[in-house]
Amino acid sequence: MNKRAFTLIELLISLGILSLVLGSCFLLLGTQVKTYQKCQRDLQEKQLSTRILNLVSKDLRNAEVLNLVSTNEIHLNLKGQSIIYGAQDKKIKRKSGEQTAYLTNANEVLTFECSSMSLRLVNLKVGNLSQNVYLRNSN
Repeated sequence: MNKRAFTLIELLISLGILSLVLGSCFLLLGTQVKTYQKCQRDLQEKQLSTRILNLVSKDLRNAEVLNLVSTNEIHLNLKGQSIIYGAQDKKIKRKSGEQTAYLTNANEVLTFECSSMSLRLVNLKVGNLSQNVYLRNSN
């Protein structure tokens, strides 16, 4: 008899090797997906933090009067209009007159802090980003 076929042992060994290779591929794929999702979340937080920093910085630069109420609340007077920035209920808000606009959803940006470095220099921190803002119009 001259039949050429695989024995049961050979099939089991090749099946075991195949399952190890496929298992490793799926493990690697799962790790890549988790890493991609974390990078996406970090990027979205950084972009949102940058937009908020730019908005607050623009208003601060043009503010005539500045009052740092606490480390997470700023009151400013901009062209006769009162504007309040602050953190409330894990969201960042901007209140102008009677209108309140939330700049973030809950837990999107973890921190909003401000501190006065001098009479005309304020340090803002939103999320992991920090920026020093020079007040041009304050007295």
